Amino acid sequence: LDGATEVSISENISWDAVPNADGYYINIGTTPEGNDLVNNAELTTTSYSHTTDFPENTTIYVSVTPYNVVGSATGCPEISFTTESFANPSVPDCTTITSPVDGATDVCISENISWDAVPNADGYYVNIGTTPGGNDLVNNTDLTTTNYNPTTDFPENTTIYVSVTPYNAIGNATGCTEISFTTESFATPSIPNCSTITSPVDGATEVSISENISWDAVQDADGYYINIGTTVGGNDLVNNTNLTTTTYSHTTDFPENTTIYVSVTPYNAVGNATGCTEISFTTETTNITVSETKYGFSPNDDGINDYWVIGGIENHPNNIVSIYNRWGDIVFRIQGYNNQNNVFRGIANKSTKLGGSNLPSGTYFFTIENVTKNHRLKKLKGFLVLKR
Repeated sequence: LDGATEVSISENISWDAVPNADGYYINIGTTPEGNDLVNNAELTTTSYSHTTDFPENTTIYVSVTPYNVVGSATGCPEISFTTESFANPSVPDCTTITSPVDGATDVCISENISWDAVPNADGYYVNIGTTPGGNDLVNNTDLTTTNYNPTTDFPENTTIYVSVTPYNAIGNATGCTEISFTTESFATPSIPNCSTITSPVDGATEVSISENISWDAVQDADGYYINIGTTVGGNDLVNNTNLTTTTYSHTTDFPENTTIYVSVTPYNAVGNATGCTEISFTTETTNITVSETKYGFSPNDDGINDYWVIGGIENHPNNIVSIYNRWGDIVFRIQGYNNQNNVFRGIANKSTKLGGSNLPSGTYFFTIENVTKNHRLKKLKGFLVLKR
């Protein structure tokens, strides 16, 4: 365009085609109406490519005159443009080290060093040492990338000093800032701490005889030794079994209504944890003894056999006891039967509209079920006799 600046020194000259023109005369010079660069060159196209580059940072003057057999166009305007300027080459600027961050701590001993690319830089000199300005680790290594991957690990728990100096054919960047960082520290290996047994809870009762043993994971532990017995410190059930998980599933059921003692000892290559606490729990009683005598019970308030006693029901507090008459109507239901205050005294609490709350003498049928999830107690059925 006329008046354009920063035009490439290899720019082509282009113009619109003119009807009836047989060709075009082009003149190019460094002065108005000059032709010191191109003198009346004759073209039949609408574009001119200079055989050499135009001079840089120079105003160039161009005129194009269409012609045919009748003659040349007259009064055609001249345009001008200024070519680009190339600054004198100089040393590159300093770069910024982007990783690790200056002052970083706990840096990986195999960390890469990275920095920003710098215009006009042909490469970068890297120096790394353990003292300010030092190069005892890397001495003026020449790189054309913006990343340095150390061939060996840096020393641990050490302050590392890094400088990166861009360079080109003119020279090296000056005054570039050095950064430093501190590498990670590896503690001396030691035996692991004790674990905490999370399930069952220490002192728990009515624990399922098929209960799993679980404990917290311990840092630096390679595995765990578990001992289980029926006496304090015993191992008659499980003897120093080696596990790499944090749970133990017994291959057979634990004995019922028994206090079980459990210890878990973490270990690693250095040794076993010491002073770990043993926990204990008591297992459930799985049997309920239900009296099915034809005499049943007699709720006559004489203090003898006034309510139905279910042997062993106390061992299953999450029970539901239901009583039905001979026609299958439910007449009594209670949760948490305990042979004390939650009992059947021959008084209906269901279907009372069928009759009075005091049930008549006769044979009744019952079911006992346990609502605890995964409990081993089966639903029991039977009959009892109520006498008044």
